[in-house]
Amino acid sequence: MKIAVVGGGYAGLACIMELRRRLQNATIHLYDPRVRHLKITHLHETLRHPRSRFEVPFDDLASRLDFEHRPAAVDFSDGVASVAGAAFDYDYIAVTTGSQSLPLPRGAEAYTIEDFASGDGRQIVDAFVEDSTRPRVATVVGGGATGVQFAFELQARLRDAGAGTTIQMLDQGSRPVPDQPVEVSDYVRDRLEDCGIEYCPDSRYCDASGYELIVERGHETCQLQSGLTLLCAGARPAPQAFSTDSTGRVDGSDNMFAAGDCATYTTRADDFMTAQVAVRQGKLIATNIDRVSRDVEPLDYSFCELGYVVSLGALDAAGWILSRTQPLTGTPAFAVKGAVEAQYDLFVAGLDTYIV
Repeated sequence: MKIAVVGGGYAGLACIMELRRRLQNATIHLYDPRVRHLKITHLHETLRHPRSRFEVPFDDLASRLDFEHRPAAVDFSDGVASVAGAAFDYDYIAVTTGSQSLPLPRGAEAYTIEDFASGDGRQIVDAFVEDSTRPRVATVVGGGATGVQFAFELQARLRDAGAGTTIQMLDQGSRPVPDQPVEVSDYVRDRLEDCGIEYCPDSRYCDASGYELIVERGHETCQLQSGLTLLCAGARPAPQAFSTDSTGRVDGSDNMFAAGDCATYTTRADDFMTAQVAVRQGKLIATNIDRVSRDVEPLDYSFCELGYVVSLGALDAAGWILSRTQPLTGTPAFAVKGAVEAQYDLFVAGLDTYIV
């Protein structure tokens, strides 16, 4: 049996590991133009640490998990998978291509998540600190978990560099991390204030020209200066959204399954763009590829998140565990965050402790 896994993020690796556990004799090819797996939940930490600290070469993973890495992008534009115009010849295809930043206008020195995933976050910040011609204001666009985590890392990095810089967070919503309990949002907002980060709710980022940002607040439009802008205002499936049934099988296909940020499941279970969901869906579609190949009924996706924690810098975090009615903040939340990250590190190393 030949299986193609397209995308080497959290869902892709989870799928490969489960496939290899269930189908020892299958030929597995991973298609990803990158050469390393990036632990994307650590991306904000690249403002302080080298990105290589959070990467694992695909060649190392391929040796351990017995798959072949093919550094190529797969085209789905015609409704079928192909590489350089040649159609795929696989028994099953697992699509785990992830997501990409929402397209936003970019002025001078504006960076997206993809820029940090492929570049050097420390150099980006250092260039801002050292260039006295830029406005002494750094801006984070987006008040979700990604924006919040980047804001606190940026504040710590600029503080350590002794830069006399103002940080502002532009949020189109009325409270940070709006998909989390109100108590978590309130704690995050208090910590932003404590760290001198100006939180600007109801502020829609509209356009940019040079070091000037165009922002809409209510019925008014204003111009804000920004010498460094981090665009963290959300993500969309990449290269497109793949609609699936409750088992992860792509609509209209017999042999294609999808998991993670690129997939939209027909289910009442949690289907968020999170690492937890990506890992569980990746394992599920591998299980269902095995079952379908044996003419066994595939399983429905039924996972509900066990918690969610946002990093707020050194020794601080906020979120919830087991129940959204029991928010967790401060050092206890930071400890939980560390345990979650350690679980994935063990997973990549070959020890699977995840419950589907």
